Formats: sequence, C-alpha cells, structure tokens
Amino acid sequence: MGRLLTRVVALGTATLALAACSGGDDSPRTNPSEHSNPDGPLIRSLEGWELAYASAPKPGGPTYLFVANADGSHERQIDRLRGEKHQPFWSPDGTRIAFRWLPISEDYTPLVVINADGSGVHNLTKVTGLRGWAPSWSPDGKRLVTAATPKAGNPNSLYTMNPDGSNLRRITKPGREAQYATWSPTNDVVAFTFVGDGGFDIFTIHSDGSNLKRLTHDGRGSTTTGRCGLRTAKRLLGGGVRGSGS
Repeated sequence: MGRLLTRVVALGTATLALAACSGGDDSPRTNPSEHSNPDGPLIRSLEGWELAYASAPKPGGPTYLFVANADGSHERQIDRLRGEKHQPFWSPDGTRIAFRWLPISEDYTPLVVINADGSGVHNLTKVTGLRGWAPSWSPDGKRLVTAATPKAGNPNSLYTMNPDGSNLRRITKPGREAQYATWSPTNDVVAFTFVGDGGFDIFTIHSDGSNLKRLTHDGRGSTTTGRCGLRTAKRLLGGGVRGSGS
C-alpha cells in the first residue's frame, strides 16, 4: 500500500481547496464535502490532513502563515515576514507552500515559495520581476502558474515558471486582466478568469499558451465571482484531485 500524503489549502478567509499526493494507486480520493453528516464523519475523514492559512495573531495586526492539523491542533507559525500574506497553496508533495506577500501595499505583491517547516523562503519576484496573485502548482509539482504583471497598474497576464522562478513564460496576451489561475488534474491545461464587461468569464488555455477556450459568456450580467467560477471550471476539467502512482 502506497503512502498517502494529504493537505488542505486555505484560500483567503473562507475557501478550502483539497489536494492529495500518494504513492500507490491512481484511484480518485474521497471528497470530504460529500459526507452527509457535517460533524463526526467529516473530521474522521480528515485524519492526517493539514491546513495552511494566513491569520493575524493580534487584532488589527499583520497576518502570518500557519500550518495546523485539520482539527485545529498542533498549530505552528511558519513565517516571520512583515506585512500581509494571502492565498497559501501547498505543493503536491506537501513540502512547500506558494503564497502572495504584501509587505507594503497592493502596489507591490511579491510571489513567494516557502518550505512547509518555515525554512527556505524564496522570493520569486526577485527572479521574475512579477507581482500579482499567489501561484498555483502543476500536479507534478514542476511548474507554477500565476496571474501577474511586471509593472503595478498594468493588467495581469498568466505566466508559468519553475518553482525557483526560472523558465518564465507568458501564456496569455497582455492588456486583458487574468485572475485566479489553477492547473487541471491532467497537468497540461490551466483554468482561469478573464475580467471584462464589468464581470468575469471562465477560460481554459494549454500550459504552452495554445488553445484558448471560453467556457462562459456571463460578462456584465454575471453575479458569479472569479473564485466561484474557477471552482466550476475545475469541475469541468475533471473535478477532484487524483493520487499519482509511484
């Protein structure tokens, strides 16, 4: 039986995304949200899972990154960086976390990767010159995708890169605001939202920048936020995360 390593990622203040990595079979993992009983069965199903989240230890103070067991136990702070931290994303193997850092203001938002134990802080912005939204990991852990820009005030485009910031590549054309990028389970497609007409629409694009497809036409009349739309796109791309055999 292969070893199962599981993680829960906290996005913002309320949204949880699930990720899993296993050595063994290729079968889909159970989605805890499918349990009918909201109490005991949910917690039992999350045994061995961990949370990554940003929290302010003092009211009105800066946020720091924390890791804890899914039941809230064994909480530990993993960073000491000044300023706000947003959108922590676990790497598929559970060893690293990518996040968005706001040391000063929204005009300067470095992209950072940190080891899960708090060591090895790597500022991707110093390598790439980009600032923007927290990067999302490819299922194989070899690439990141982010909605970012090299200059504050310019619309974000989608970029892919290695986890150390090398091999940077822009995969959407400049001039149109892209947000909330995430990899598909198949490792070759990225789902994201384009902002336009006063609303959001969901798109997919191959990780090499080809085959851009529009999935919704809500535009100005949409009441769906980019983040909710992204969850819809992930379902269209195959839903939950699978274990990877090794």
